[in-house]
Amino acid sequence: MAFYGEEGLKYTFVNNTFTAKKPIPIAKEYDDYANNLIQMGKKLNFCVANEYRDGFDKIGLHRDNEKDLNLLYPVVSFSFGATRDIIFKRKDHENASIPLKNGSVLIMYPLSYK
Repeated sequence: MAFYGEEGLKYTFVNNTFTAKKPIPIAKEYDDYANNLIQMGKKLNFCVANEYRDGFDKIGLHRDNEKDLNLLYPVVSFSFGATRDIIFKRKDHENASIPLKNGSVLIMYPLSYK
């Protein structure tokens, strides 16, 4: 897992605080692309990169509700490599599963991740 963003920016995730590293060129390229997609007028400022080595690596069920998230902005996810399913689960609702193929982009606005 790697964290990139504005210098000195901190992000608390699963009770661990991470300090952003200066974005490497590819992270900057995708940051620019994400900002172009959402066109919010203010730039996204943090990037988390995960590596899934095989069909067994995954992120378990969780809710993106960390106090450091600005609920006015979406979470933008780029998917690379093997297809992975992202599963949305809500109490009293049927699960929704979306296959994220290599090169796909998923934009989750606050009501979908809160």
